[in-house]
Amino acid sequence: MFKKIILGARQTGKSTYLIKKCSEDNGSSVIVCPNKPFCDSIMDIAKQHIPMPITFRDFIAGKYNPDITKFYFDELQISLQNLACGREINTVVIGGKDLDVTLSF
Repeated sequence: MFKKIILGARQTGKSTYLIKKCSEDNGSSVIVCPNKPFCDSIMDIAKQHIPMPITFRDFIAGKYNPDITKFYFDELQISLQNLACGREINTVVIGGKDLDVTLSF
């Protein structure tokens, strides 16, 4: 279940927030990105304070450290769009009674 969803425009600090949260987990979490260039960009910002992010395809394939207990997804909509091979994703429904949605910060 998702615990938090962050919605915001580009360049508003969403990825930086994920890096901060991941760094607080002392290696027990990893950021999942749409592709390798996104992973590299996250590491450039993080300056080695977090484990190397993984791609969404590696996440699906289970190619991550088995000690990871928490995942942070960056740009999930891009990952889903890539899986849809460019087809339109019309609607996404996310449910959860304890869900925290941040619209901007």
